[in-house]
Amino acid sequence: MKTVHIFNPPLHVLGNKSSVSDIDGLKIFKFYEHPKIRVPIEAMKTTFMWYQALTDSIKSFEERKDSKGKDTFDLSDGWKSNSGTLPGFTYVLRAVLTNSPNSCPPERLFSIFNATYNDDQNSSYTDFIELSMQSQFNKRAL
Repeated sequence: MKTVHIFNPPLHVLGNKSSVSDIDGLKIFKFYEHPKIRVPIEAMKTTFMWYQALTDSIKSFEERKDSKGKDTFDLSDGWKSNSGTLPGFTYVLRAVLTNSPNSCPPERLFSIFNATYNDDQNSSYTDFIELSMQSQFNKRAL
């Protein structure tokens, strides 16, 4: 979790100044060496000064809390509004958020598929699996 704190400016980056070396901490993820991720990670390093400036422009918690003491900063809206300025950060954030630490989600998906198709639909189920595999294989860069 320490590695991905860089993506939470109001809670982590404001209190603990980040540096470009924090981006290198993403090496713990398997996707780090993937060619489609390496380019945005390098872009993160070149736009880090903009990221730091945007982070510094976030008001302190005391200034942004509402009358009930709740934080008014919406992290999702913050990333959406700055996605054009920091495309590398938002692309890698999407990879981090969709990273599966274990095989439970894919296994659950196959369980759902198995429950969806009954004996009369075995042929369509097999066709679907074959189509999915072919599609994934054909789009794969070898």
